[in-house]
Amino acid sequence: MKDRRVNVALAWGAHRLAFVISNQVSGNGSVRFEGLLGTNIMRFSIMILQVLAYLKKNWKTSLILLSITPKKQAGYMADSSPIRVRIYAHKEDGRILRASVVGTEGVDKRIDILAAHIRLGGSVTDLTNIEVAYSPPYSSPKSVLNMLGYKAIEKMNEYR
Repeated sequence: MKDRRVNVALAWGAHRLAFVISNQVSGNGSVRFEGLLGTNIMRFSIMILQVLAYLKKNWKTSLILLSITPKKQAGYMADSSPIRVRIYAHKEDGRILRASVVGTEGVDKRIDILAAHIRLGGSVTDLTNIEVAYSPPYSSPKSVLNMLGYKAIEKMNEYR
């Protein structure tokens, strides 16, 4: 949804717009504002909740919902705990429109990767090719995002 007015009370957007405006005023017209996703993170007690929100009209008919809750790292690690990732993607082209990540650790890494992936035009099925650093204390051999990509391929094939 381009050219839609929104109120996003986040520092990143304000800092980015200040940078763009100062460059425009000083004559550097090559710096442009490309919009924002509204990526944010909140902490509730010991649980970290991240939400990347981009709303879509008629989501029930045009979107698929993908949700998984694997361990945040190799399952045999003593402190391995669940991490839940939920993504809404467009049925036809796989564009990611909304995502959320909930867990006790590692959610910032996942949501930051998703935000960059969306900004670069990646689809939900492209998540199978996301390469993240692997070591048992930090991730699984197939990352949470890779697993979502595999699930997306299966789900999108149902609609073709």
